[in-house]
Amino acid sequence: MLSGAGNSPGLDFLKIGVGARPAGMGEAFCAAADDASAIYWNPSGLGRLADKEITFMYNKWFEDMNYSFLAYAHPLENNSGTVAGAYYSLNTGSIRQYDNNDVLTGSFENTSRMFVLSYAREIKAGFTAGVSLKSIQDKIYDRTANAGACDIGLLYRAGNADFGLSIQNIGTGIRYITESFPLPGNVRFGVSLKDFRTAGLNLSADANLAQQEEKEFSLGAEYAAYKGFSLRAGYYSGENNAGSGARFGLGYVFGDTSIDYAFVPYDALGDTYRISLTWKFRKKPVAPAVVQQPEPVREEKPEAPKPQLEKLLKKVKPTPAQLEEAEKLYNDGKIEYSKGNLEAAKALWEKALSLAPDHDKAQQALKRVKEQLKEK
Repeated sequence: MLSGAGNSPGLDFLKIGVGARPAGMGEAFCAAADDASAIYWNPSGLGRLADKEITFMYNKWFEDMNYSFLAYAHPLENNSGTVAGAYYSLNTGSIRQYDNNDVLTGSFENTSRMFVLSYAREIKAGFTAGVSLKSIQDKIYDRTANAGACDIGLLYRAGNADFGLSIQNIGTGIRYITESFPLPGNVRFGVSLKDFRTAGLNLSADANLAQQEEKEFSLGAEYAAYKGFSLRAGYYSGENNAGSGARFGLGYVFGDTSIDYAFVPYDALGDTYRISLTWKFRKKPVAPAVVQQPEPVREEKPEAPKPQLEKLLKKVKPTPAQLEEAEKLYNDGKIEYSKGNLEAAKALWEKALSLAPDHDKAQQALKRVKEQLKEK
């Protein structure tokens, strides 16, 4: 995973996944992307965010290498999409420098950075699309090289299943003095299945078609175990690539903050770990407007029309648009519930019921989450 034919060693950081949550799921996150780390895995996942979100990851890599990631996602008003930005940084630490006679002359560092801007939105019921623009800089000793690239992503939801596609690092090559190298292109396919009967299980699988490398696949599972705690496990496989094998992770949500940890072994190279912190800035739920029903007109004479009048005064049925929006809010609530965000799930289900009061599933889900919140 850390080297590829025809690619500059300095550009391998473009293949290092971000976020402790995806890492703990074996990096099977193309279709499961539903937080700010989607800016790496599948930018279209940003279009499903309901709240502003900041996430930071620290990755203790091999030897003295350190990798960090910071991202901010901002959903726009009126369901007009989500904009996001991210900063990546990889520092290799001190590298010894020798002359032609193998005499130590000093040391230098290899530093790689990337800035990303993204936009995503729902383009049709169930379909979400996203794009990321990248500015890449790689510095080796006293030489600096630059490149530009973009990612394109798609997500489709059908019931409890999500299907994802992400094409990464489409762009220019990078040139060091007289030698040029292509960017490590990659195409990801993914599927994610959520078992909402238990309202806590998420299964996912990815396949990667990396340019000039063997095909890779990954499997992942996430289970919201108990009161904000999540357990994760995954398996990553890529022939002749370091890092193949099982991976594990934990997560805990408290209020609007979540902390995630992942353990990723790399065979002879050593074990690595990743820690992520995420803060959400939730919108305060707005109480639904109460529609005043007209008071029945009292008619002393005749008595016969009274039953007809009662029929007219019965609650007006929701429009098809309201039913569709209520179903979307119900599904969004299930996603929040599966991640342990009980208050957010409760707010979404209450909003769904304000549009469609007879939505049976939302009624049952709201009753269940209220009982769980009382237990806290």
